[in-house]
Amino acid sequence: MSKYVLNKVGTVADLEVHIEEAINRTIDEKRLVGAGVRVALNEAQYYSCAAGCPDREQKSGGTSQ
Repeated sequence: MSKYVLNKVGTVADLEVHIEEAINRTIDEKRLVGAGVRVALNEAQYYSCAAGCPDREQKSGGTSQ
């Protein structure tokens, strides 16, 4: 795992925006159904989210059993 310096991207809010854009773009391009993401820097949690469709079969019109 690589070390990341927060000062290179700016504030924690800037970091959140970059992460959310990457997740949303990947889901919109249908390369990912969903994701759970946690970001910690120097043992402090800075970001946590869950994104995507909780039931992709129902959203796409398919049936789940």
